[in-house]
Amino acid sequence: MTGITQIGFSQRIRLEWLERTSRLFLAGNTREEIETELQDFLQDKLSIGCRAERGAREKAITILLKIWVSVPGSLAAFHQ
Repeated sequence: MTGITQIGFSQRIRLEWLERTSRLFLAGNTREEIETELQDFLQDKLSIGCRAERGAREKAITILLKIWVSVPGSLAAFHQ
């Protein structure tokens, strides 16, 4: 963990989305269930009408999942 002084996101992430993800995680949902819920929830907020395989919605969901569900080992201390 030494050397890490800052965490940044390459995508706009709203507090509401972080809170929703954390509630889903703390309720015991699986990664797949959380991802499905986030896809539905963000459908009208990001990548509206977009057909891109990895649009803004998918990138935001990846960030949200890495914060709460599948935390990279190097950042596990932040998760705790």
